[in-house]
Amino acid sequence: MTTKDASDWHALTQNEEYLKLSSQRLSEPPLIYVNQFTQIINDFVSENKGKYAINDIGCNVGHFARNVEFINSDIAYRGIDISKTYLEIA
Repeated sequence: MTTKDASDWHALTQNEEYLKLSSQRLSEPPLIYVNQFTQIINDFVSENKGKYAINDIGCNVGHFARNVEFINSDIAYRGIDISKTYLEIA
């Protein structure tokens, strides 16, 4: 019997197919919702100049982090996830 790391949410609750899909998507164009969020943020920062921080809670393998460079402002980005597996990939 294999024991799972109790501190890694992915190891306890997710299947490998989901992890494979999430990882595969990193090599593809950004997800539609990621582009939509990036546009919403760009619209906001273009009207409200300043420094901003984004706390991406539940960042998974870092899909949104890929688009931070396309935000037209000084952004401090922090990805947070309960899964060590996802964070290692991100």
